[in-house]
Amino acid sequence: MVLWHPIRAVVLLWLAAGALPAGQARAEIRTAFAWADRATADSYAPSAHYAKSDDAGVRVIRTESGVYRVALGSLLAGAGHVQVSAYGATANGCHIGSWGSAGASVRCFDPAGRPADTLFTILAIAAERDDGVAYV
Repeated sequence: MVLWHPIRAVVLLWLAAGALPAGQARAEIRTAFAWADRATADSYAPSAHYAKSDDAGVRVIRTESGVYRVALGSLLAGAGHVQVSAYGATANGCHIGSWGSAGASVRCFDPAGRPADTLFTILAIAAERDDGVAYV
């Protein structure tokens, strides 16, 4: 399965080692993505053209300079993976601080390592369980 994200394509692989055991179904895959395009806004819902969540709306909350919380509903309550990339003409970078049922924490920095308000994209992929799913 290929999921299109505004910046990149993500390929999910279901690892096949023969047939699934009797009564076992493949893990349900849920996704969310957003282009956080307002680096200094306190709190906003990204444009629906550039954000999607399988179970709730996406909300970006700036908690301090260069630090954001991205609410994704209950998407990350179980097993999953989150990626973030700085976006735009700066040399800033971003990484995931943590993630869980409340969403993901994103931290962005300038080239000197100081917190910096930065545009970014975020992609979250969650599975009801992590057996038989690989994130590439």
